[in-house]
Formats: sequence, C-alpha cells, structure tokens
Amino acid sequence: MGSEQKMAAIIGALPDILFVFDRDGRYLECTNLDPGRMVYTPEQLKEMTIEQVLPGEQGRLGLEKIRESLKTGRLSSLEYVLDIQGRPRYFEMRLMPLDENSVAALSREITERMEASRELEREKELLETTLRSVGEGILTTDERGVITLINPIGAALLGMTPENLTGRTLSGVLKQHQGRGTGGGQFLPADGSGEAETGVNRNLLVISAPQGDRYLDVTMAPVSGAGGSQGQVVVFRDVTDERKSHREIEYLSYHDPLTGLHNRRYYLEALQELERPDCLPQTVILADVNGLKLTNDAFGHQTGDQLLIRVAGILEKECSTDHVLARLSGDEFVILMPRADSIEAAALVERLHRAFGLSRLGSVELSVSFGWATRHRLEETAEETFKKAEDRMYKQKLFEGPSMRNRT
Repeated sequence: MGSEQKMAAIIGALPDILFVFDRDGRYLECTNLDPGRMVYTPEQLKEMTIEQVLPGEQGRLGLEKIRESLKTGRLSSLEYVLDIQGRPRYFEMRLMPLDENSVAALSREITERMEASRELEREKELLETTLRSVGEGILTTDERGVITLINPIGAALLGMTPENLTGRTLSGVLKQHQGRGTGGGQFLPADGSGEAETGVNRNLLVISAPQGDRYLDVTMAPVSGAGGSQGQVVVFRDVTDERKSHREIEYLSYHDPLTGLHNRRYYLEALQELERPDCLPQTVILADVNGLKLTNDAFGHQTGDQLLIRVAGILEKECSTDHVLARLSGDEFVILMPRADSIEAAALVERLHRAFGLSRLGSVELSVSFGWATRHRLEETAEETFKKAEDRMYKQKLFEGPSMRNRT
C-alpha cells in the first residue's frame, strides 16, 4: 500500500470530518462526510466558503481561525453550531496548516456534550427551585415566651403536634430535647445572628431526633408594642438536608460524576495553585481514549461508559498522589506532574501502556493515545505547554486510532 493509500485509510478510520481550506476559507477537500451531520453535499461545499456555510459571526470567526493558523503555523480551534434537520448540532473544529496556503481541519460533533452540560444546568435550577419552595415553620410567642401559634410544618419540625405545643414555653420545648442527642436543644451561631439595629436574631438550632440530629435555621424577631415587647415571631426551616446537599454539590463541582476523577474546573484551579517556580519543571500529559465512539456504536453507551470508568481506574492507579489527574471531556484525560520532566512522563506513559495492554472490557481492548510536554520556565505559559501536549497526542492518535478501529 502506497503512502497516499495509507493516509487515505487513516483518514477514513477517523470519526471526525476532514476539511481542507485555502486561506480565503474556500473548501478544497472534504472527507468522512456523514449525511446526517451535514447541510451541504461535498460538491456543494467545494463551491462555497466557510463564511457561506457557517452563519453570521461564526463564519467570520472561522475565516479568522484559518488565517491565524496559517500565520502562526500552530493548531487553532473553533466551536460552531449548525441547524440540521431543524435541530441545533454543535461541533468543534481543530485547524492545522498543511502548507503556506492551505489548512487541514478536523471537525467533531460535540452535541451530546453540550446537551449534557445544559441538562446539568437545568437540573441545578430545578434543585434550587425545589429548595426555595420548601415550607417553613412559623410560631409566635407572647411576652412570657409562651407559644401562642404554630403551623403544622413548624410543629412537625419540632417533632410534636400544634395542640401539644400551644401554651408551652419555647424554652421548655427546647429543654425537652436537651440530652437526647449530640446537640439537642442548643442554639449555634449563624450568619446574621444578633442584629442589634433591628432586634432580629438568627441562629442554627440543633434538635435531636431518632434518626439523628436535625439542624433548623431559625430567625427570631421581636413584636413590639406601646408597652414594650409583646413577644416574638420565630421562623424556622430544616436545613439538615441542605447542609448535606451543600457538601455533595461541593464534591460534584470538582469531580466527574461518571468516573469519580477530578474535573476540568479542579484541574484549572490546581494549575493556578501550581503556578510557582518551586513546581518546575512541570509536565502535562494528555490522554485520549481510542475507539470510544466505535464502542458506543457497536456495544451501546453503557459499555462506552464502562470503558471510560476502566480507563480512569487504571490512570488513577498508576498516578501518584503528587499528580493532578482529571477528566477534561468525553474521552480526554489530563495528568499534571509538578516537579517532573519528560523522562518521568515517558516512564509513566510506558507503565500506562503496559497496564492498558493487560486489561480488556469483554471483547473491547483498551487503547489510549498520549502526548506530553514539559514546562521549564514560568515564562512558558501553561496554555502553550498544554497545546504542545495536545498536538503530540493528536499526532499519536492518527496512528493508533485506525488500529483500534480494526480491533473493535
């Protein structure tokens, strides 16, 4: 097989769409076109420019990225959206110059990733709405502290009925809980407690219950009259689950829910924390799972998820506690190695290749492409180092991806 045939076979094995543009954004070549993901045919595209295909500002930005790649000789990327069969479809395009007048571009659909991100935002909004709509307990007392009124929700939060609470002092009710739990009947300081100007006090009340201590957020405001204090109004709500949810949400905000690894947000924050001379040299390794789309198509997304979980487990096992390991996107992972050079990175990659070679998921082999780069000075930005590692990873993927396709 000649070199051109080999290259054609490699390109044909890629899941991405390949375009070739000239410096004016005209389509010179287009391969791997999936009719379900295209608005125009290859013949139509060769008569058009990127500004004609991508609507509005997207087309202008696409041409700008083409010329930027030609000018710098480096990889550039672009995200865009097309209306295909009445549905918005999202794509990510990576451009690399072929020569001084043309650019090769790999376009990958990221609709599922974008929709998943938006679905997560919708779920978060629903959670916030639900939390806001939870009923609050309300009670009133007279000037002696005797409960004169309490609603059913408030009584339930205190573990009694309105009839049993009305006529009792609030202090007596709290004393009833004392000694029955780790903090029964105790007030703890909360934000805004003791606001002298308004007389409003806010506290966190710990109520002991058979299932464990419950935390109530309590706001107490005096009722004043001509003769002085006429009692107080107490508003409270159960924040036990909210406190637990806060910890869970905090965990989810820094972790990938599928693999349990850290996520992009954690990686970017860690990168900022490691922006110090004592963390140099600093090596970043990019890992991309080969054949994930083929696995999803052939065996279903559940198998694809299991493949990602298996890959994440091996990465976590081989990385040390000094490394920052995160899942960046669908099939991409990153390993940040502070105070480590390319020799250490190569040794780690070699161990990972061995580990992946010894592991299978049913009939599916584990294949991961790697690329890495080392930063020796703070003047070399982390973004530049990342791009170098990414470029090397994609070059490696060009050779390893087709092999994985043939084995899947």
